[in-house]
Amino acid sequence: MNGFKKEKKGRVCPKCEQEKPESKYSTVCDRIKKDGTRTLRVNRICKKCVNIWHREYKSDKRDLCNQKTNEWRESNPGKYRESKKKSDLKYSKTDSGKNIHKKATKKWVNENRDKANKTMRTCRNNIVDSYAVGLLVKRTKIDREEIYKIPELIEVERLIIKTRRL
Repeated sequence: MNGFKKEKKGRVCPKCEQEKPESKYSTVCDRIKKDGTRTLRVNRICKKCVNIWHREYKSDKRDLCNQKTNEWRESNPGKYRESKKKSDLKYSKTDSGKNIHKKATKKWVNENRDKANKTMRTCRNNIVDSYAVGLLVKRTKIDREEIYKIPELIEVERLIIKTRRL
């Protein structure tokens, strides 16, 4: 060797027939051995073409995909709850995630007007601790844990909220 690093060549995607660097290809699990280790290989098709294929597959077989997803959710409620929490937390931090959530909520409210009104009435009448604590944190700058240690403070805040709504 002459001291120079070899430049990695790209590969040609058989779908789009374009030459792209290795970073544009994802790794896939080839097989799982008996001891649990996975054999990974670089996918033949580039990430962009894989995404297009997935979108087309899901749109063509929407019912089948939804059925399989629902079956998995029912058989793995704990895993589903955890993955939902993770994705909601990750998504809620982005502006696009907040906008999508807003649009979805508006759409649900328009489609389910009776349920939405009932839910809003219930929420207005039963002020939950987390709402009262959130207002207290904003107003007093006291830590949440400290506020939860004083249930009387939460109850007073709940009364203040109710009086303001009269």
